[in-house]
Amino acid sequence: MGQRANYIIKNQDKLTIHYTHWRANCIAQDLYLGEKRFLKYVNECKIVDEIINYPWIEGCVIIDILNKHLCFWSWEIPNVTSVISYYLQALRDKWTGWTIEHLSNGMYDAEKILAIDYVSKQEFSKLDIPSEEDVIDDKVEEWITVTVLIKHSNELFVTSTGNLSVESIISYGPKIIELLQRKPRYNLPNEDDATQECIIFDIDSKVIFISQSEFGLWEQTAPLWDSYALIMGDTGYIATLQMANIDTTNLLLPQDKVIEYFTALVAQTSDFNPADFAQRIIQDQKDAVFHPDFFDNTKPNRTIIEVITSKLKSLFKRNNSS
Repeated sequence: MGQRANYIIKNQDKLTIHYTHWRANCIAQDLYLGEKRFLKYVNECKIVDEIINYPWIEGCVIIDILNKHLCFWSWEIPNVTSVISYYLQALRDKWTGWTIEHLSNGMYDAEKILAIDYVSKQEFSKLDIPSEEDVIDDKVEEWITVTVLIKHSNELFVTSTGNLSVESIISYGPKIIELLQRKPRYNLPNEDDATQECIIFDIDSKVIFISQSEFGLWEQTAPLWDSYALIMGDTGYIATLQMANIDTTNLLLPQDKVIEYFTALVAQTSDFNPADFAQRIIQDQKDAVFHPDFFDNTKPNRTIIEVITSKLKSLFKRNNSS
């Protein structure tokens, strides 16, 4: 239980690995505090010998001190192209003089930057391989899981899946393309309506594009797609369309919604206390046992204004609930 992440300080050839048990979901907001406050916080975090293994690692920040190069990824950052772009620009204003890089392929990218062997040492999750019946019977009802685009001979076919994920689609193999083409045709959605998962089959170029990084997927399925290449990354729907040379005119998220996403993304949420959480768990499970890391409560120091604001919000909530 937790939201585990590593902060890795790179100083020439030396790597110092710091660990947080609860703040992988706060990486975007913590980085937005700026260079001084974030580095002070990182140096207060526990130092460990190894990087967290997949699938437990939920985020990673690499801080190259000498070259002033900041790289990061986190599962909690919205996979929305316009929001990612806006956030990166705002972050560059906070980290003056630094090169900022979003690692859209997570630990695949981190491995290269750190010059380490990480991926080959991981155990990949078993893939969810659907049957032909699963694919044929899949239909959109209450929700859409994947937006599917098939490019062929200057034609673009757009459809959607109900429960089939990108992992399921890739795991089935090339024959799934024909089955997907039998499904209902949809209009190309705009960014506001697009699903988290998008897959594009460019049949002429033999390239598959997917809008998120799927750890271990291609290692296990590449033999099925021996004539295809895969391009993936947590870049969002719009960037995936652009990589596939699909026109995105008039599809972008409205600016007011981008700002709304951004504001929520960088808002400091520091009220979580693992000790209080443990007490609530014990009330339901008297024999619960906790790893010492469970009680890691290291977090960025708050300014006086942030402390006052937090207290006022708490008081407002109590008054409204009474």
